[in-house]
This record gives sequence, C-alpha cells and structure tokens, in this order.
Amino acid sequence: MEILTGDSITTCLSPLVHDLICNLGFELTEICDINSIVTQNGEVRWKAITDRVSYAELGHSLDYRQSVQRLGPVCEAIHLHISSLSRAQFETQYSPWYQWTTSPELFLEIYDALESSQSAAISLSVMKLASCLERALGDVFLLIGNECPFLLRDLLASAELAHVFGHAVSTILYTTFDEILAKHMSDGSINQLPCFLGEPAMDFLWDFLNYQEGPRIRDRLSHGEINIREFPKAAASQLLTFCLVLLLRFTEEDTLSELKEEAAIQLLVSLAERYRSRCHPAFQLQKQVLSCEKSLRMWPVLPLPEECCQEAGRSEGNSEACACNSLISKILCELCHYLPASACAINGLDGLPSENVGLLCPVLSLILLLLALELVSVHAVHGKDAQERQQYLRFLKLILQYTENLVAYTSRQKNKWNEAVSLTRAVLLRIWTFSEKKQMLIHLTKNTNKVDTG
Repeated sequence: MEILTGDSITTCLSPLVHDLICNLGFELTEICDINSIVTQNGEVRWKAITDRVSYAELGHSLDYRQSVQRLGPVCEAIHLHISSLSRAQFETQYSPWYQWTTSPELFLEIYDALESSQSAAISLSVMKLASCLERALGDVFLLIGNECPFLLRDLLASAELAHVFGHAVSTILYTTFDEILAKHMSDGSINQLPCFLGEPAMDFLWDFLNYQEGPRIRDRLSHGEINIREFPKAAASQLLTFCLVLLLRFTEEDTLSELKEEAAIQLLVSLAERYRSRCHPAFQLQKQVLSCEKSLRMWPVLPLPEECCQEAGRSEGNSEACACNSLISKILCELCHYLPASACAINGLDGLPSENVGLLCPVLSLILLLLALELVSVHAVHGKDAQERQQYLRFLKLILQYTENLVAYTSRQKNKWNEAVSLTRAVLLRIWTFSEKKQMLIHLTKNTNKVDTG
C-alpha cells in the first residue's frame, strides 16, 4: 500500500504548511528498518526517533523543516509495517498499548480506514484520533499537573507532557478554530477568512464552537464531556448540512449541478445564507428582553397584596409620582423617534390604571424599550471613544442598580413603595439627562432602527 500524497487534491493549506506536510517527508529515499523503531512486542524505540530531530545551529530551537525531512523515512517504514499486518495481527500486537486512551476500539476503526485507501475516511480518522488523543493526553497531564491547557497544541508543548514523553511541537503546523475565528492573524494582519466565508457562516461557527450558550462541540468532545460514540444526532445533522452548503458553494458551477437544482438543497442553501447567530450574547439578551416584555403584559391580571395596593394608592396623588409620569412621557416621546411609526402607540404606557402596580409597569416597560433600542444599535458602540464607553457602562450599571434596588424596596419584607417612587424619579431624571446629551447608542446611528421581535 502506497502512502496517499494527495497531489491531485486542491488544498487550503498555506504553501509553507503544505510543503511541510506533503513534500518534505518524501525528499529522502533512505530505507529505514522497522525493527530500529518498534520492538517485537510493540514498544516504540523513542531514541531512534528523537535522534532524527534536528536543532538549529544557535540555541536550542528545533529545525522543523530538517526534522520533518529526516522523519519522512521513519513514517514510511511505519506505514509499510502497519500495512503488512492483518487486522488480527494488528489487534494482537498493538491493542494492549491503546488501553490508556479509553477508546482502544477507535484504533481498529482507523486501521480499517487505512485499508480502504479512501482519503475522506482517512481524514475523518485523523480527526477522531486527534480528539481521542487530546482527551487521553489531558488525563496524562492531570497526573502531574493542575490546569490542563485548552488546546491540543498547547497541551503537547506543555512542560508536564515533556516530562512524561520528552517531545516538543511546532505551532506552525496548527490552524486552530481560535485562529479561524480571530479578527487578526498572529502577525497582526487582518484575517481574510471571515470575509471569504461570509457573516452567516462565521455566525454558525461562533455559535457551534465558541459561545457559552452554544453546544461548544469541540470543547466538549476534547474534554470528554461527550462520548464520541454518543455524538448528538441533531448536532451531527447541522454540521453535515453546514459542510454540504460550503461544499456546494465552493465547487465549480457545472459540478454537482443536478444536486444544486434539487428543491431541498436550494432550501438548505437559502437557510444557510440567512443564518443569524442564536448564541451570541446580544441575541440571548434580546430573548430576555422580549421575555420580560411578555411578562409585563400579564401584570394587569395579577392582583397585588392588599397592603401594597394601599401603599401604591397613597403615592399616586403625590407630586413625585406625577413627576415620574411626566418624565416617562417625555422619554417615551424621545424614544419614539427611533421606532417604526406603527409602534408609536406605545405612548399610551403612561395611561395604565394606577391600581395595576402604579408606576412599576410603565417604568419597567420604558426601560425594556430603551434596552431593546440600544440592543438593536449595539454595533454603534464602536463609534464611542474609551472615555465615552466608560460613561455608557456607568449608565447601564445605574439602570441595573435601580432594578435591583426596586426588587428590594417592593418586596414583602420591606414594602417601601414611597421610597421606590423616589428611586424611580431619580433614575428617570438620569435617563432623561443622558438622552438629552445624545449619549445613547441610538443617537449614534444614522438610520431609524427597528426592533426585531422574531
């Protein structure tokens, strides 16, 4: 069986990495004796391998190009040896050495994939193997270390694994998802991949891989939270669909033309092109805002405790409550300039009957409206300098503190409704002042924004 070089396959690797992986290892034609690498009982002779690792003339840094070149014949000898074994021989000789990985059966599957000579099966096997090794090596790390590195690259380069195995690793051979998703490359240049893939594809990758509210498939696989044999079907279907859409997108126009014409495929492509993040913190906040708004709509049918109604009734005629109502109306009129015309009926908030929690419902509705509009305009935060951002954060923290204090003042234990009105007037004045100075995000956007309630 010959080693698959993949010369005819179009690659996305950079020229340097492609040369390291696909060319350098084949330049030396030296014949390497397998018995100098592996003993009869399957143990690796590590010295025979490390002796081929080259170092730069100055210092102790590795010469990766020369090392890869000299290790090429070793890889070929191992490949020819494994290929000469039957499945039973392979299992008998090497299975005992895979028990520490907790997934020894995976290596037999990889052996079968090598026998098939199908490049796709081999690539999939490499990905499975990397995930398996990352988990297993992480367990080894924790035998003598505490905080296990997040990435396989960093795990391999750690002092703890070097203590166990004595190896080093080049970061140049790795393109991690962190690098794929990063705005800038390690050399400071702008990452062109996001522009190339497009915003919907990048949103999908962020949702699936990074955001805390998302499935974080890679993390959970590599850290053993998901058994590779119990991979969620729904997640697998979504990943497969995403890969299919990318495949169709980057194939020649006349390639797979019949498949591209199928209605189901066109629907998938259309959905993928309109994909929007579902796990981004802003989207999660939007869901919470809408949930709160729905909850507020239910307030008119929720009775208050009798003592709260009496306290609220005493406060409705005082000057502070009237001032609050006036401020609510003024702020609502200002916010309505940034709403679609059909939504401006929200002006009626300040006319809610006083028996339905007095000022609370309109003021909380006002805050929710303000947050919804700011959320839609969140991209405008880049238009603020560092000092303005700090002022804006203080403004948001002020509103947060108000809501927390409101919960305390209106609780059954305190029942301080007059104090709650004073607190409300104070925060409304701060909101009005902040709005008058045009310091909110909605003031930085040029076009009218619409709140997405979908």
